[in-house]
Amino acid sequence: MKRYLILSLLALSVFLPLSCEKGYEVEVAGNDARYQSARQAVISLRNEEGKAYFATVEMREDRQDVPVTGRLLGSAAAGAEARLSFGDAGMVERYNELYGTAYEAFPAENASLSEDRLVFRQGSADAQAPVQVSLQAEGLRPGTTYMLPLVSSTTSTGTVAGDPMYLLIKDFRSIPNNDKGVVMFSCIESDDTSVLDNMAFRLRNSGQYLIDVVIIFTSSSVNFSSETGEISMPSNIGTYYQTAHQKGIIDEVHNRGCKVLCTITTHGIAQMDLDAGKEFARKLADFVYAFNLDGIFFDTEYTSFDSSRPGFTGSSTENMARFLLELKRCMPDKMVVTYLYSTLSGLRNVSESDGVPLKDFVDYGLNDYGATIVPAALGNERVGIYSDNFAESYRNISCSNTSRCRTAGTYGAHMFYCLTASRYLNPSSSYRTTRNCLNNIASIWFNDAIVCEPLEDTHKDW
Repeated sequence: MKRYLILSLLALSVFLPLSCEKGYEVEVAGNDARYQSARQAVISLRNEEGKAYFATVEMREDRQDVPVTGRLLGSAAAGAEARLSFGDAGMVERYNELYGTAYEAFPAENASLSEDRLVFRQGSADAQAPVQVSLQAEGLRPGTTYMLPLVSSTTSTGTVAGDPMYLLIKDFRSIPNNDKGVVMFSCIESDDTSVLDNMAFRLRNSGQYLIDVVIIFTSSSVNFSSETGEISMPSNIGTYYQTAHQKGIIDEVHNRGCKVLCTITTHGIAQMDLDAGKEFARKLADFVYAFNLDGIFFDTEYTSFDSSRPGFTGSSTENMARFLLELKRCMPDKMVVTYLYSTLSGLRNVSESDGVPLKDFVDYGLNDYGATIVPAALGNERVGIYSDNFAESYRNISCSNTSRCRTAGTYGAHMFYCLTASRYLNPSSSYRTTRNCLNNIASIWFNDAIVCEPLEDTHKDW
């Protein structure tokens, strides 16, 4: 199923109708909430990270095992057993039809289970032992995302099967592995810096790139036309250049094992009702796939939104969470990352949306400089507790302080703003904190040292 690109390079414009087409309301994933007060217990499949619905698997070896366990939600039965099996190609096509995706079914002959059942002992909500989903990479095409549904069934008294888990599988055998334990984000002003500039930083001993995810930051406001009913998100020239020259920039970052996100800045995501949010989520997902991006970074600190037209309501955390969930459903193999500031700080009070746990549709939450918000439903492993701002007007860089650097390293993510190779290499004392910050991170977190070797022609005269 093809995606139809209706987006221009200079603007992402979306017409949001008041209702969606018939059949779009049928949900494939995310209904556990309906069981919470039921007499029966529902079997919820989980991966080792606790995700229940969407799990991206980047295959680095010819064979890779994915442990899957289960949890009984609701009234736990007096012992239960779940039978596991793989969904067929029809389930994948159904998902594609519902959410506008274009995944291929993972080859049936490439998947097997170590055993076909999960056992729950009496009085325990957690499965006794995980089942290994064994995946073979033979015949997979690089650049293609495959979907493998894992479904459960049960005949145990007082227990019912829950929703499927969807494994999104990619062949990464030829891509460098930069997994360092802490996911490093770098947010750059797109008019100032090329994403390739951040590829200058490597760890001396491991050879890994310091930056895992580059965020192309564009502070353009989201505009609303009351006459046409159109949302327009104009992109600045730097974002245009880096997306339009995909082969020379974004793909080069991918070849180095790193990812690229684009920023959306609007309070509007907290004001869309369900129908408008679903439609807008589809258009954003189209944008991500069209330019081969790895996801969206949401920062709602700069813009307001016009709530005068039908489809938009007063701002609410519930609306915001539901929109992020609908976006994840439209691109479950991509990243949804949030800046835990302004409207998005409300995620600290969110545990789920439509029965789907927060960590299933928000991959990471990154804090403002000096803030310490940790949404309980994400946990420390999905949060960046501090952020380091290298812009010249800022001098309070958290990780230049050894004690704060150690604390930040106990979380699963960290973000830089305005990091450039020139700031690190500049011998001036005004840039000493930049060097101290990166050197502390390399030493304290990774037992390594920084090597900074700028790539040629990474900065374009735009």
